[in-house]
Amino acid sequence: MVSELLKDVNNLAPSFFFIDPYEHPFSLKLMNKIMKLDKTEIMVNFMYYQIIRDIENPMKEQRCLKLFDPDDPHNIDLKTGGKFDEDKMLGYLHQRIGAKYYIPFNVYFGPDEKVGSGKLKYLLIHYSNNYKAFDLMLNIMWKYSEDNKPLMVGNRRPILFPIKDIADLKTKILSKYGAGDKMTFVRLVEENWRLYFRETHFRSVLKELEKDKMIQVKIVTSKTQRGLSGEDIIVFKGKQQLL
Repeated sequence: MVSELLKDVNNLAPSFFFIDPYEHPFSLKLMNKIMKLDKTEIMVNFMYYQIIRDIENPMKEQRCLKLFDPDDPHNIDLKTGGKFDEDKMLGYLHQRIGAKYYIPFNVYFGPDEKVGSGKLKYLLIHYSNNYKAFDLMLNIMWKYSEDNKPLMVGNRRPILFPIKDIADLKTKILSKYGAGDKMTFVRLVEENWRLYFRETHFRSVLKELEKDKMIQVKIVTSKTQRGLSGEDIIVFKGKQQLL
């Protein structure tokens, strides 16, 4: 049992846990204990569809309580407009598990399944406290995604990353930062981790902004003025530059 392992091992080697918490009752509290250890990562198979069905089924209450322990899932605000909200569920899981970074990969029912094509089946969620671990997982998933297409499973339903528009990243950066904002390239990338874009995407957008004179770049880490990495400093000139 993992709980016994955590009691007996003081210094666990760098570890990657793959957890299927619902089929084999494994609480969020125990996942939180794992994340408090050094150099640990978790990939959780969160059976979203089955769990939200069972939360409202008195016959399945005990299984739900084992997962959400010590909270009562009936009293957790996971709904919007009377329907379960995926974003609320993700936020709640993030809070309870306590990892610094996470990447949710959506898996949908296929057209050959009885539930109905397009409904969210389960979430594969990668949790880590180390940005390098997060970034490695992010890059692996982007690597196996075709350009301008979502990552697919078989030839049925799209899963994992949706199509991401670099123009959308540009808009988000310009709406977040204004005249006089100053930071390193690595800080900008890390504090926008929830956008799930790779460093190469940020670099491409920032180079466009530099060309359009919306930002100024001071080279610190890069070897040439054409580069952009690490401790290179970015200074925003302000939204007025859009006019």
